[in-house]
Amino acid sequence: MLPSIIQNNFQTQGEVINMEQRLYKILAILNKILLPSFTKQRRDLAKMSKFQLAIFGWRLFVTKKSLD
Repeated sequence: MLPSIIQNNFQTQGEVINMEQRLYKILAILNKILLPSFTKQRRDLAKMSKFQLAIFGWRLFVTKKSLD
């Protein structure tokens, strides 16, 4: 058995991870509603503007974090 101090530390780290993942899941839902989907529009990455690439990267980052 682990000492109670170590067990409490593991529990609080797990709670922080769950809260962070919930935040990213909410952000992913908001992204889906508010931001355009360039993959559905069949956009070419080489022809996108820097702003469109930033939106694409943000959506990709949030989706990855929400799935971890």
